[in-house]
Amino acid sequence: MTKAITSLSTIVGIVAMAATFFSPVEAARRQDPVSLLCSVQIVHEFRAQDGTVLRTETYDQDFVVVEGTPFVDDYSTVTREKIFRASASQIGRDAVLSVDWFADVSTFDSADFSTELTLLRNQAQGLTSASHTYSTSSGHARTSYTITAFRN
Repeated sequence: MTKAITSLSTIVGIVAMAATFFSPVEAARRQDPVSLLCSVQIVHEFRAQDGTVLRTETYDQDFVVVEGTPFVDDYSTVTREKIFRASASQIGRDAVLSVDWFADVSTFDSADFSTELTLLRNQAQGLTSASHTYSTSSGHARTSYTITAFRN
């Protein structure tokens, strides 16, 4: 009986050591930071009621974003605040690109949007695009964007 207890405690000890040894390896493999090669094109355009383009704001950028290290491009001028931010995260086997853009486009107006692009499981690339339009008595503003992401 004593020999069986000793053997059992030896097995438990070996299993505990193996769990300690393999757990960090498994954890590190699961926690490799996701890295995405990305491209964004943004156009904000303001048109008069007759369709004449009065103002255009564009942003076109290629960038790499790694989980834990956000990409930030503050391209503000002396008179206008303009910033683009992107971050990557991993949820299970899905890679998620989160994007925020803000631009002070005139004395009284600003444009902004936030969105996410999810690359499911082992999907190698993804694309999203959208636009938003609002109208005032003086004209129509439209913000459009296209974002692509590739697993790096």
